Amino acid sequence: MLKRKFESVLNEWLKNDKVLLVDGARQVGKTYLIEEFCKKNFDNFIEINLSFIKDANSYFEHVKTVDDFLFVITSFSKKPFVPKKTVIFIDEIQLATKIDLFTLSKPLSQDGRYRFIFSGSLLGVAEFNIALEPTGFLYTKTMYPLDFEEFLWANGVQDEIIAKVKDCFNKRIPVPDYIHTKLINYFYYYLLIGGMPEAVESYINNNDLAEINIVHKAIEQHYVRDITKYAPLSSRPIIKQAYDLLPSEISSKSKRFTLSTLGSRSFVRKAENDFVWLANAGVAISVYNANEPKIPLLLSKNYRMIKLFASDVGMLTYRLLDNDVQRKILCHEKEINYGAIFENAVAQELLAHGFNEIYYFSSKKQGEVDFLITYKGNILPIEIKSGKNYERHVALDNLLNNKDYDIKEAFIFSDANLKVVNNEIYFPIYMIGCVERFN
Repeated sequence: MLKRKFESVLNEWLKNDKVLLVDGARQVGKTYLIEEFCKKNFDNFIEINLSFIKDANSYFEHVKTVDDFLFVITSFSKKPFVPKKTVIFIDEIQLATKIDLFTLSKPLSQDGRYRFIFSGSLLGVAEFNIALEPTGFLYTKTMYPLDFEEFLWANGVQDEIIAKVKDCFNKRIPVPDYIHTKLINYFYYYLLIGGMPEAVESYINNNDLAEINIVHKAIEQHYVRDITKYAPLSSRPIIKQAYDLLPSEISSKSKRFTLSTLGSRSFVRKAENDFVWLANAGVAISVYNANEPKIPLLLSKNYRMIKLFASDVGMLTYRLLDNDVQRKILCHEKEINYGAIFENAVAQELLAHGFNEIYYFSSKKQGEVDFLITYKGNILPIEIKSGKNYERHVALDNLLNNKDYDIKEAFIFSDANLKVVNNEIYFPIYMIGCVERFN
């Protein structure tokens, strides 16, 4: 079993009496982790997967009370429901749109006879309209693919090494060379494999890129099936086209998703918000342009300028590269343009570490900076470099020198070791996971 940070979320939920709702893209490991956790922590475990129940939604049409709800779900299970000892796990909850979790969570929590966990994918899309906002009785959390630290755990990297890296990050000192070389190698592996649990386990058990590609292909087929089945009917063509274009847009010169590539101007206006369905479904990560690098970034969010990254970097490289290029990545060959792939990994890490609002900055006068986040109360520009000229970043320098913005420091990530030059801090790319959001 892969060690996952999300288990701490489950342990925290265990301490309260709330209903838990777990969201996340397909194949990120939600079901398996919840199953193992419930078996370990409860005497009686009831699991109901609505995808195995024909017309499951119709059963909940007249559910108004807790007793109504319990009567329905007992018909799905052959195991007895034992009060005070039972956890009820309902998977693929998005298939029961007639359940109002927002309203039902309070009486379920107050009833106290059973504990409840709901889990599903696509919960953020309008088709299902499942409540994702936390309430006093609904504990809502999103699970992501394995981040790089979890990938290191899976590969048996010792906790002492990871602790040393975090210490170097905090003290702003270089990582010992033998650790740096080792983790750079693992990071390049991560670019190819990504964080989907089945892909990681395939790598650990078989060390075979061909088998990993088969895993990625199967996941992609799930994504495409969801688009053709659940996306709004009128928007399916543009959502599918956006999904197909995602690798080429990421690897383009601007690395920006250009809406005009999707069709006529009137068609683009109509679909401007529709194609963000991919982000709401957990298939992509949306990064909007901020017109000004000032707090709060939300006030300068430009909805017409957006970058879409894949929710998993391994899925991106699977779609982007052939076997020969994968071999070149393993060898760190410099003829490959790693910029887009590095950026995708960074967007994935930032999201996994609590930065739900990620931006970039683009100005005709000052240039473009890869990412902007709010970090420890200040605007933090982040630049991603994949080549030898990682110390050259004109747009970032312009931003730092602009007194109107009063930016304290900037982070630059590359495959070089750590060093500090005035208010520009150069980190090795694997340290992006050390940047965490603190409440």
